[in-house]
Amino acid sequence: MKLYTTLILIGTAVVSGSSFASDINSTSGWYVGGGVGKPSFDDGGFISDLGQEYSKNIHTSLDAKGTAFSIYGGYFFNRIIGIETSYNDYGSADINISGAAPAPFADHNVSHDIKAFSPKSLSVSANLGYTFDNGLRPFVKLGVSALDLHQSGDVAILDSDSGPAGHYGIGLDYSPITAFQGLTLRVAYEGDITEIENTTIHKTESTWNMSMLYGGISYKF
Repeated sequence: MKLYTTLILIGTAVVSGSSFASDINSTSGWYVGGGVGKPSFDDGGFISDLGQEYSKNIHTSLDAKGTAFSIYGGYFFNRIIGIETSYNDYGSADINISGAAPAPFADHNVSHDIKAFSPKSLSVSANLGYTFDNGLRPFVKLGVSALDLHQSGDVAILDSDSGPAGHYGIGLDYSPITAFQGLTLRVAYEGDITEIENTTIHKTESTWNMSMLYGGISYKF
């Protein structure tokens, strides 16, 4: 009887251990997380060209300011495919104006910033990659987003500051399985890309890219 009881206990321990290992190494499930990083902007020369419409003596550019952050979550179906939604805040973008001052101060240079945009987006993307047994998962993201540039009333240079955009990303997740069950660390570069059309002065169109390099942490349920 003692031997029988011992065998049952050993068998139960083995099954429990196997189930625990299976849970830890599960590649499917829901997750939610967030990250912070550095924003960047590329307006395709839009602001520079617009400045030249006013004066050939000044230079205008769109510069990223502040801190970017992302709140994300989704579901992994297996080692390869997942779906992820995210709310992305790209900090702010200021128009920097520099160059020669107008007469009678033409021998002086001017330089100042004007707050122009505070871009934010809500995206839905496919998360495609591969989860290795050591917890590393390189991935790419491809999807769509609703983008709002939140144009400042001080500039008002766009006919419309919101609309659809394409969302993209590339990154690396790491789940330290044996140390912190359920937690995943992330380093990624993500952004939204869209065509901006303006008819304030004359009809122009350029490709805008709002992006961020960030580090994040998530929890898988």
